[in-house]
Amino acid sequence: PLVPRTQVAGPVVLKVEALGKVFRSRSGWWGRRTTQALDAVQLQLREGETLGIVGESGSGKSTLGRCLVRLLRADSGRIEWLGREVAGLSEGRLRALRSDVQMIFQDPFASLNPRQTVGQIVMTGPLVQGVSKEDAERRARELLGLVGLPAAAFERFPHEFSGGQRQRIGIARALAVEPKVLIADECVSALDALIQVQILELLESLQRRFRLSIVFITHDLRVAARLCDRIAVMRQGRVVEQGETAALFADARHPYTRELLMAEAI
Repeated sequence: PLVPRTQVAGPVVLKVEALGKVFRSRSGWWGRRTTQALDAVQLQLREGETLGIVGESGSGKSTLGRCLVRLLRADSGRIEWLGREVAGLSEGRLRALRSDVQMIFQDPFASLNPRQTVGQIVMTGPLVQGVSKEDAERRARELLGLVGLPAAAFERFPHEFSGGQRQRIGIARALAVEPKVLIADECVSALDALIQVQILELLESLQRRFRLSIVFITHDLRVAARLCDRIAVMRQGRVVEQGETAALFADARHPYTRELLMAEAI
């Protein structure tokens, strides 16, 4: 059985109320088709906490992650970053706040510019914020060391690294702008089991060091059990159940959660 974690009691850094998202697409001769990707989602994340978002493919969890970081605009509801409502902000007004919430993507290779060196990739965010080139380079080199990459990585290109190493580059890039919240979207799903454990341990150590709050999106309940303080279970765009990890695994209330647990034999 899972051991209950110490409850995180810090301030709320990310809050979602009644969040909705509809996708519309053309469907043959019959006009447009609508899909309710998110339906009245309610969540909150506290400082230093890891919240797992779990569910099968198509449950809406990745759409939720992209709305949380404002890569997608929600159609309804509220999103608050550090107490400030951002769901309705223009891209221009949002730009100054973007460093607070950063994303680690599922496919590190697709999300890294192949024409830039690793150093350039990690320095881009701070340079856009107005940090001097010297300070941006110093921080980039420090972060590459913290995520477990050799000093020579700074001058090399993404294709020269393994999948696990590229994910470490993605983590360094996200941390370069000193975020308070990380949205990790299936960030270990493409890695083998041993590398998964190493990346999860890295995230835990970085969380303690920088007092990060993490939304960890995954289809794998075993991974969620390893990392998350609380878990929200998504099905067909809705959060059907959420609670402290050990309690939810020991006494799941919703039939869908019980199905997932039985499928994983946890």
